[in-house]
Amino acid sequence: MTGGLAVAFDTTALALALSLLLVFASFVVERMEQLLLARVEEFGTKQLLLLFPPTAPSVGRELLSAEHQAAQKLLQETEGLIRRQAKLWSDSLESLRLRWQETNP
Repeated sequence: MTGGLAVAFDTTALALALSLLLVFASFVVERMEQLLLARVEEFGTKQLLLLFPPTAPSVGRELLSAEHQAAQKLLQETEGLIRRQAKLWSDSLESLRLRWQETNP
């Protein structure tokens, strides 16, 4: 009976050890694959950038100008909202302070 258990434990231990080796090998292969794909992507990006002109066309400048104007408008609106919210908080705190003074003379 103990002989059969010894064989079972030995085969289980061997299977676990081999599976650890396979997992480690798989990790190494995946790491190498990721590095290779990163190199291929970098190469492709460099090659594609050579095909585009270095200066932006006028449409790009118009878009950039429109983005700048939109960003400025957004900043102005955001500043107004912040001022309004700060005023509301200030008014609320002042109201609370006055009520507190009324209830605790």
